[in-house]
Amino acid sequence: MTLWKTSKHPSTVTVESLGKITSLIKKSDNFWDNSKSSCTFVKNITFMKAFDFYYIKRKVISATKRFPLVVLFILLTTISALINDFTNYTNDLWMHLNLTSLLAIPVFISINLYLERVETRRYFNIFVNLIGFSILIIFFFNLPHKFIYEKHYIRSFVLFLAFTVSMFYLPFVGFNQQQPFWFYNYNFIKRIIVALFFTLVLFFGFVIAFLAIDSLFSLNLMNRISTLSILSFYLLFPMLIISGLSKSFTFHANKIYYPKDLKNITQYAFLPIITLYALILIVYVGKIIITGIWPSGWTVGLYIGYSSLLLLSIILTYPVLFNDENKRLLQLIFVHLFLALLFQIVYYVAIIKRINEYGLTENRIFSLLYGLWILIVVIHFIVKKINDLRIVPFTLLVILLLSVTGPWNVFRICKSNQTKRMINIAQQANIIVNGKINAKNKIINHKTQSELSSIALYLVETHGPKSIQSYFPVNVDSVFSKSESITDSYSKLETIFQSSGLTFSPYSNNSEFKYKSFYTEHQENAYPVNNALFVCIFNFNNYVSNDTCTTTIHYKINDTLSISLASQLFKGSVNIYINNQEDAVLWLSPYYDYLKELKPVNQNYFKHDDLKAKAEGKRYNYTFYFTRIEFQLGEHSPRPVSIDGLMFVVPISK
Repeated sequence: MTLWKTSKHPSTVTVESLGKITSLIKKSDNFWDNSKSSCTFVKNITFMKAFDFYYIKRKVISATKRFPLVVLFILLTTISALINDFTNYTNDLWMHLNLTSLLAIPVFISINLYLERVETRRYFNIFVNLIGFSILIIFFFNLPHKFIYEKHYIRSFVLFLAFTVSMFYLPFVGFNQQQPFWFYNYNFIKRIIVALFFTLVLFFGFVIAFLAIDSLFSLNLMNRISTLSILSFYLLFPMLIISGLSKSFTFHANKIYYPKDLKNITQYAFLPIITLYALILIVYVGKIIITGIWPSGWTVGLYIGYSSLLLLSIILTYPVLFNDENKRLLQLIFVHLFLALLFQIVYYVAIIKRINEYGLTENRIFSLLYGLWILIVVIHFIVKKINDLRIVPFTLLVILLLSVTGPWNVFRICKSNQTKRMINIAQQANIIVNGKINAKNKIINHKTQSELSSIALYLVETHGPKSIQSYFPVNVDSVFSKSESITDSYSKLETIFQSSGLTFSPYSNNSEFKYKSFYTEHQENAYPVNNALFVCIFNFNNYVSNDTCTTTIHYKINDTLSISLASQLFKGSVNIYINNQEDAVLWLSPYYDYLKELKPVNQNYFKHDDLKAKAEGKRYNYTFYFTRIEFQLGEHSPRPVSIDGLMFVVPISK
């Protein structure tokens, strides 16, 4: 029989239906309590709904009305990301818009939630939103016109993290009750986790569907997996979050609604791990005192894990932490808070040791700032007896914002420190000529060249080529042409170092190996083509001695012919494939014996005809002209670690 009838609206149950359900429930002793009225019971029944398009539509409309600016920037973020994806990130305007609109999402969620709680007048609302727009405009116009360097991505990430933190703090500015603060943010974070889970399920569900369609119908849908990622994480994910945010800032803000599983996880999982970390650090401090050996970098990671779990434990148990039954838990947490202060000494010593060796970088400064944040929070918790959790997001928000803004920002500090290091190293090696680094006709040890290489690579990739413009005799702007990508910085820095008589080798300053490089005297030489059909440009690097990876470059000549170069530098060979069939092998390790007997034109520079090698194949012959080739010299035979040049493909004469 039919249990109930529905009205025209799909999610509405008629009064007649409720009556039938109530009468059925009354007959069951398992579900009915005589002390409660039937009306009260029916009100608390939850029905499982089928897929409801109108429900989704109402949620989207409701979220749009509540967060209009947020929805606008979610759409702009998605559109700009799709355009970047389809244009291979060649349009700088859309890249700038994507970064800015992505940042705008947490900015306006924070502002919207704050204005909802304080319930101010319209003019104040407009003023606060204008502040948000001002932040975004300043950010947009501070991005470089062309290339976006690593420091801009770091700044974007830090600001995004800061404004995400503000979503949890800003709505409770001037709101001193701790329980509503905790429960609202608990539900907020739970909403984010549920939205992420829902997004991941849909995303991987579609990925599996795409794989099936590709296998069955050869439609190559997996080539557009990036489009699916954008729609999932730029559009669906944030919309799911804002559509489920509570409008009440005091909803269920009572201990009776505290999920006891959080306390169990903290008490039986997090605290044992925290205690183990503490024991390891205590023993290590004892070792330092006995041996006098300064702490290593491992200490930094261990302390970060220890302090993060300790902070998380306090946050998760806060609503019931001061209950009588949790006295021992509270005592243990205070013991760890005092230990966290002690371990700060070891933490900072380890970081400062690293800074003294390699200078300041953004990662090291952020490690210092993390320690400062934990120090402030721990001291506040000890002094104030953990009476206000808002200190956690507030201090983190302030530190994050100050770290990437103003004249004291981390990027300016790191750039200044690393350029000074580069000049000091060059001065100690006596290779400063007329204010420029010039090592021509001088013998420079490998460690010095490697340190200079690492600093230059960091400066170019993080701060841009202009950061080294005034330190080298060659015109850096002309090497890093505006029409070319910054991603090829390695080969361009090789050219810059060659002009100064140096070898560019940034990854081997602490290696037990020695390196020997050979360069073409003039890379702009004209090469004899002879009967060559094709010319292939190649660049391979592998400085990791135990790395057995094969790097392959594919050259598609036409629909019927493709050439591939597969470098197996760990074996000392370059394999040549024609249409995926091996045609020839060039062995480079024996080639070193020939090279070391050559007479250089100037230090490590040779005539382009000297840096030539040949390989004979079944279908073609191959002539290699190397513009640079570097070998690692160890106990065994020399191993090529970096090769650049041209390969001429010549048909076999019949």
